[in-house]
Amino acid sequence: MAHGRGVNFARNLRSSLAALVANTVVGLAFSILLARGLSEPERGVYAVALTLALFVEFGAQLGQRLSVIYRIGRGGGERSVAVGAALVLSLAALAVVIALSLAFADVLQRRVLAGAGRDILLVALAIGVVEVISGLFEGVARAVDRFALRNRATVASTMLSFVAVALAVGPLGGWALAALWAVCAARAFVGSWLVAASLRETGVRLRGIGAELGPALRFGFPSYLQTLMGKIHERVDVVLLAALGVDAAQIAAYAIAVNVVDRLRVVPDSVGSALLPQLASLPHDETPAFTARIVRMTLFWVGAMALGLALAAPPLLPALFGSGYSASVVPFWILLPATVSLTFRRVLSNYFTASGEPGFNAAVQVVAVIVNIGVNLWAIPRFGIAGAALASLTSYGLEGVLTGIGFWRRSGLRPSEILVPPLAEIADQLRRARRQVLGERSPG
Repeated sequence: MAHGRGVNFARNLRSSLAALVANTVVGLAFSILLARGLSEPERGVYAVALTLALFVEFGAQLGQRLSVIYRIGRGGGERSVAVGAALVLSLAALAVVIALSLAFADVLQRRVLAGAGRDILLVALAIGVVEVISGLFEGVARAVDRFALRNRATVASTMLSFVAVALAVGPLGGWALAALWAVCAARAFVGSWLVAASLRETGVRLRGIGAELGPALRFGFPSYLQTLMGKIHERVDVVLLAALGVDAAQIAAYAIAVNVVDRLRVVPDSVGSALLPQLASLPHDETPAFTARIVRMTLFWVGAMALGLALAAPPLLPALFGSGYSASVVPFWILLPATVSLTFRRVLSNYFTASGEPGFNAAVQVVAVIVNIGVNLWAIPRFGIAGAALASLTSYGLEGVLTGIGFWRRSGLRPSEILVPPLAEIADQLRRARRQVLGERSPG
């Protein structure tokens, strides 16, 4: 397997996938805890509060997670200066987002948080602050090929959140507010460790960042638009369900479907997190073939897992989360093929980012978000939570097609080379998986 200078893709992918397995198990247990420990209306409030926190997070990071990887890997930025510039830009944007959120607090409470109180708004903003800072230093750890830091933080955050929420929802009566503050405290604790560990690798320097701010913004803003549009695309359905007056219990059922599907989405996230630093360090002429190989094998595995989950969903979801969540099955089925298309786009988009073309990804995302919102506004009043899932399927399919066409034209590869893994690759992957399960060493 090809390697860029100082970046070990295979090791980083193994580390990310190991973290994925651990995080998936704990995350599923966490979802069950929330479903069992909170009433359905409280679970709905919890879901919309985390959605607002996510919008704060991605509204304020200005693309600096990706920019710091590019500036250190291919852009030639000095580590400590690149980190300093990214931190200053992120904190400045965060201050603006928090100020606007407080200025429009009444609108957010009424339209986004389904009428929840100001305490819910404040904890959602606090979680957003923690995630902006933690997310930046997750990018720093990836930029310097310290994936173990990033992966340990990911698993530790989920595990500590699980313990904190388990302690909170019992003694405090199962309120969403208690669960949210528990999550905030757990993520802040782990995030502080990640910041300190990452800074030991890079240092941070504010003197001399003036020359770095411009390049960081020029690369970061299209990446920011791409990421922001992507997160709006993923979560705007929950906001629109609340804004259009869908019952909180139905929102909770939809949130469960999304949450379980998100376990599958972590696969392309893990692959992409290892792929971007690798592509940023490879020669340009090697990146198309390498990208295509990773894309087609990721699609193979995610498609196989999606098929298995589709068969298991009808008995599994009500058994795990309670009979009240049987309504989650239909949107879950619709979201599965949407997630396969999302996998294709997420992994493939790293090629454009590493090539210095984040604007292409952003343009695709803008189109997809417009389509998603339009279909949601039409479908939710007619089909409820199934309509929200249908909107995701439509827009994710569209962005997959557009991204695929862009890569095909730039790479010169045939569509089959991008989408269809050769039988020899499948056999090799199955052998590797068998060795991993049995604990055998790979030859050589």
